[in-house]
Amino acid sequence: MAVITTNKTCLRKAKNQLEKHQMGFDGEHIGEVVLKRLGYKNIVLTSHKSKFDILTAREAWEIKTVGRDALDKKMSIKAKQKVEKLAWAKKNKKSPKSMMVIVNDSAEVYVRDGLGKFRPGGMKKVVTYKDWRKEVGHGRSSKAIISRMGSKDWYKDELVLNVEKDLMKTAGGGEAFYLVDGKTGKNIMKIKGGKDYVDIKDLPSAVKKSGSKSFISFHNHPNSASFGPDDLNSMIMEASLGGNHHIVFANDGAKYRLIFPYKYEHPGTMKKNWYIRKEALMDEYKPKVLSGKMTPLEAWKEHSHRIMEELSRLYGFEYERIL
Repeated sequence: MAVITTNKTCLRKAKNQLEKHQMGFDGEHIGEVVLKRLGYKNIVLTSHKSKFDILTAREAWEIKTVGRDALDKKMSIKAKQKVEKLAWAKKNKKSPKSMMVIVNDSAEVYVRDGLGKFRPGGMKKVVTYKDWRKEVGHGRSSKAIISRMGSKDWYKDELVLNVEKDLMKTAGGGEAFYLVDGKTGKNIMKIKGGKDYVDIKDLPSAVKKSGSKSFISFHNHPNSASFGPDDLNSMIMEASLGGNHHIVFANDGAKYRLIFPYKYEHPGTMKKNWYIRKEALMDEYKPKVLSGKMTPLEAWKEHSHRIMEELSRLYGFEYERIL
């Protein structure tokens, strides 16, 4: 049961806790942060269909985040799921491992071999806030910008408002794309696109040249709709480079935010599912346009938003619209 797809509230709390304690949550999965800290390499974040949350060279990790009262809770797994996961691990020659992240003032992390119903007392504590503090310092977090983009008031943030004003001016009625460093807030690239597109083929080289390890992408939609299939393909590419936060400014004033917290392995599948949901919802919006209850643009704005709501539930990413 992947933490990124099942417990968004708890994940967000853990994320904020790690950021608060300077523990290095730069758009990364909590488990990825911990395993890097423990010296693991070749860490792979799996897709929603995989049996485990994270794979390393020899291990398959099941990750769980729990609240402050975790000492009274278990890291549990259903019997059927346990059998399936263990069979998968054996077939793929991986050693099954369990990790529990406790969201409290110490941000404690426990690990144990195998799968099952475990309590923290029966697991090995491997890291806390105190362990990290000496390594990363205790000043203002360099990841404060990323943290702000993940807050509930992200759309009021000074950076977002300034970028929106400048980007819309650059767009000039068409589209524009900005890439901002997630640590410093500095611009990595600005692109003025066409009437309804932006070519970001130079993004990988721009990120490499900047040395940025995390970034936030911004662009606008003149038709005021939500993210489209081409946006999803771009975000999958950006995630592989460290970009997990994406914001779209609608020309009618709406804002869309998507936090894509992992490197998804099959972009074609996600794009296909976008079109499947588009067709599934067509019968709901087409009659409203034909009857005159909604204009085509009004209908597409709501239609595209519904598509993204359904995809967010399917894939576990965070998605929000602000009107």
